[in-house]
Amino acid sequence: MMRELKRRAVEQEEVAQMAGLALSPQLQKLQTSNDFVKFADKHGADVTKKSTAYWRVSKDNVWWVLSTSKQRFRHKDVKNLIITAFKAMGIAFANK
Repeated sequence: MMRELKRRAVEQEEVAQMAGLALSPQLQKLQTSNDFVKFADKHGADVTKKSTAYWRVSKDNVWWVLSTSKQRFRHKDVKNLIITAFKAMGIAFANK
């Protein structure tokens, strides 16, 4: 699954570059899961609450589940993984 997610993220990056888009600088500033959910909602992803503890963010047959926690991420690799998922969804890009 991760291999497919990364492959799709690379494809979306190439499409975004051709369209004159770059990785959103706002994305690197996000701190908590709720921040990522709000970002995804603003950028056109489908956001549904799965339970009291989880949100599901999806677009174009790619989805990711995020906690409703307001705590900051302790490990950068978790944050980078979410950014990769957002790239694969095509919502991580903005005008240069």
